[in-house]
Amino acid sequence: MYFPVLAQQGQKTPNTREWTTSLLTNYTFRKGPLKGFGVGGSYRWQDKAVAGYQSLLDPTTYAHPNATTTQIIFPDLNKPIYTPAITQVDLWVSYTCKLFNDKIRMKTQLNVRDALESGGLQAVVFNQDGSPAQYRIKDPRQWFVTTTFDF
Repeated sequence: MYFPVLAQQGQKTPNTREWTTSLLTNYTFRKGPLKGFGVGGSYRWQDKAVAGYQSLLDPTTYAHPNATTTQIIFPDLNKPIYTPAITQVDLWVSYTCKLFNDKIRMKTQLNVRDALESGGLQAVVFNQDGSPAQYRIKDPRQWFVTTTFDF
């Protein structure tokens, strides 16, 4: 007899990404015509993730009192279904100046989160026939402005 839960031991955990990386950079101009301005960005990448397995029929049959025979369906661990890898890019530009005889530092920053993302639906769980079972909403790029004051 085949026990699907025992067979999945040692397999990849669903929706867990094995590899991730991130980079972040920021540059502030200290002199010249761009003094006070800053630019930066970040890059994040996440590997594909197992979101389910295609099905396999158990060759042994189970006799049910009200039916003739039924085949048991269980996941085929040799046929994983993956969600795609994720790449995210954030960008920003800022301006910093001093106010009130250099007593207050003000920084205003324009940010773009997920600059390459246009939004939509992403399948995250799959049925055993390979069709999507659950989705998540991918937010489109977001623009926002922040201003901070340091005393």
